[in-house]
Amino acid sequence: MTRRQVRNHGGQALFHQYPSLEEALRALYPQHPWDSFRFSSSARALLQPAALSLTTKDQAELLQEVGRAIGIKQVLPPPQFCS
Repeated sequence: MTRRQVRNHGGQALFHQYPSLEEALRALYPQHPWDSFRFSSSARALLQPAALSLTTKDQAELLQEVGRAIGIKQVLPPPQFCS
């Protein structure tokens, strides 16, 4: 859910107290193991149906962005692809 969707459903006041939806949910439900990545624009992009029709190059770029967002520095190919 985006900030705009929250506002459109009457949740604008929420952002007067919390800077983001993630911060609000963390404060209101501290016992839940929230995953910050799921609040990122990269995650939203991956979850959209349009992401399924991306070119291979676009998929690679999106996955690189996701990797940076979650702290992946290097990905090695599987052993069967190494010579």
